[in-house]
Amino acid sequence: MTEPTLRDLFKKTLTGEPAHPVVADEDVSRGRARKQRMRRNRIAGGVAVLAVAGLGAAVLPAVFDDDRDTVASGDGAGDPADYPPQIGADPVKQRMWDAIESALPADVEVASSEESGNEVVPATGPSIDVTLARGSGVSFDLAVTLEPARTDLPEYRPCTEPGQLEGTPGQWLNCEEGDDGGVYRAAGDLNDLHTSAVLVEDDHASVTVHWTVPPLDVSGDQPAPGTPPAASALDHAEGEAIGDAVLEAGADLESADLTSGVELAAVADAWPELTNAVKEVVGAELTLVNTEDPVVDLQDAEHQAGIVRADYVSDNGFEVEIWFWQQPRVSEPMCVKLITQCSSVMGVLEVPGGALMVNSVSGPGAPVGMRGNTWVRVASMYPDERVEAIFGDVLQAVDDLLAPQVQSPLDVG
Repeated sequence: MTEPTLRDLFKKTLTGEPAHPVVADEDVSRGRARKQRMRRNRIAGGVAVLAVAGLGAAVLPAVFDDDRDTVASGDGAGDPADYPPQIGADPVKQRMWDAIESALPADVEVASSEESGNEVVPATGPSIDVTLARGSGVSFDLAVTLEPARTDLPEYRPCTEPGQLEGTPGQWLNCEEGDDGGVYRAAGDLNDLHTSAVLVEDDHASVTVHWTVPPLDVSGDQPAPGTPPAASALDHAEGEAIGDAVLEAGADLESADLTSGVELAAVADAWPELTNAVKEVVGAELTLVNTEDPVVDLQDAEHQAGIVRADYVSDNGFEVEIWFWQQPRVSEPMCVKLITQCSSVMGVLEVPGGALMVNSVSGPGAPVGMRGNTWVRVASMYPDERVEAIFGDVLQAVDDLLAPQVQSPLDVG
């Protein structure tokens, strides 16, 4: 079957109208068809069917591209009501979602945000996190990011170069990688046994795709490390199809429009606000352990990769350690050796080598944009039941300070 025939069938399916020759106002008709399709997709219960059964994914991206352009408003964005709430009015996110939607299997649906009871707010930057459901009810979280390719950095090869992630839940296993026509692809299952990941990139852009099914029942027999997820929501080929579609969708976007992150100097400028919040949480004055408040280690000014940290001791006997780091690119982990923490596609995790700390609580906070990560440790010289509560409050103060700092595009002018 020829591509024009597939396009005709696609338009028939969406609009219920017979195919017609291409005319000058073809794009306008496509725009109307897309809005009709999105209205039909909003069914009771907040679940939207994402794909039309029987149509090839290879043809869909081009058709969705045409639809997107014709319904765009003056600022380049379409109607946010035509998209899941995680997308909003961001034209880059909308373009990404159109590509994702076109590549998803036909039996995949968007899970209703109403069922979770949580308000959905689009994240800043070209990234999408959405909960999906497939077939008989396998629910999974899908995350997709789009960023400029870092051809100035050494190639990252997760299958063959695990680095400090080796032996951790973030290591890629069952992994295959290769280069085809200037496009590099890697696909694998992470060592946590319920996450799979895909990396697709060329010289212009890089796309990460990962999806997570609920953890295995710990009460039963567990598979050996390296075993694929028991209830795979997507297989590797389907994940690669999503990555390919998003990479193609971003091919004509300016690299600057795909940047995202925080400016480390802005974090340092806002740090006194965080220090005051920590004082209130611990209920005492703080003494700085470091020579600077905070210590700023800017490792890459152009991309704002680096570390901001501070360590305090309170007058009432608590130690509070706060770390923020921004990795050079989403696709490649960044490890902070002093605290034995590494960022990965599944978040921040501890790598072997950390010291056992008594009377201490530590852990990561919420991601800061696409590349930023936080970690906090609160300790007491003697057992103190307040340590855990103080840890939670400090972590919340850190998240509250850094979340508004995220920019997209990132302008470090």
